[in-house]
Amino acid sequence: MKEFIRMLKSWDNWSGRACRREYWMSVLILVIFIFAACALDALANTKFMFVGVLFLFCLIPSYAVSVRRLHDIGKSGYWLFINLVPFGCFWFLYLVLQDSDPGRNRYGINPKEIKSLF
Repeated sequence: MKEFIRMLKSWDNWSGRACRREYWMSVLILVIFIFAACALDALANTKFMFVGVLFLFCLIPSYAVSVRRLHDIGKSGYWLFINLVPFGCFWFLYLVLQDSDPGRNRYGINPKEIKSLF
């Protein structure tokens, strides 16, 4: 849950790096919230009102954490646009499943190494 809160708090941070754990835990919590919002919509008999609000609330923070995840493997944030290409989502999935670049890259220090210092 702390990764999801970190994602929401750093909605305007498009630089730096995000490790796999931060990215995937944020995605997992977001998927759980989407299912809960769908259930609320079904119970309240609304047409995607709760899902729409959740979508608008989490759109920019989820893009920001995706860009930081791409930075973590040494790729530009523009690789996020590969999702617009047919079957590009499979390449994006491959990218975000990769392990972090060891050490420092042009986007900053490896988040795993920062955590191990403290």
